[in-house]
Amino acid sequence: MDNLTYSEDVLKLNPELRDITVKKKSKYRNKPTFAVDRTFQSGGEAVRAGELMLLLKARQIFNLGFQVAFPLPGNTIYTADFVYLEFEDGKLMPVVEEFKGIWTRDARIKVRQFEEIYGIKVRIIK
Repeated sequence: MDNLTYSEDVLKLNPELRDITVKKKSKYRNKPTFAVDRTFQSGGEAVRAGELMLLLKARQIFNLGFQVAFPLPGNTIYTADFVYLEFEDGKLMPVVEEFKGIWTRDARIKVRQFEEIYGIKVRIIK
């Protein structure tokens, strides 16, 4: 249930409440934030996106992608918050970043599976 609503008895006594809905609080208290022409799941993730955009403009990183999906076994998908290329020892290497405020069991499992299958260590940003 995304929105909390009033019963018909309450609405009969208070008709002005018909146009009001109360949003349910986010499970992890994150607030979707609009930045860099897209909506991010949290303010922290939006700030990190801004930092990466500055690095992209400064040509410190390349091919920045947001919310990149990777297939995993069991018909599941791991969606990385940020994917980009950066120079490491003179070579362009892929980087996968995950912005996490709270580590869930499901997130740990998907990150571990991703690392095993794709051979890329996920950078956790807090």
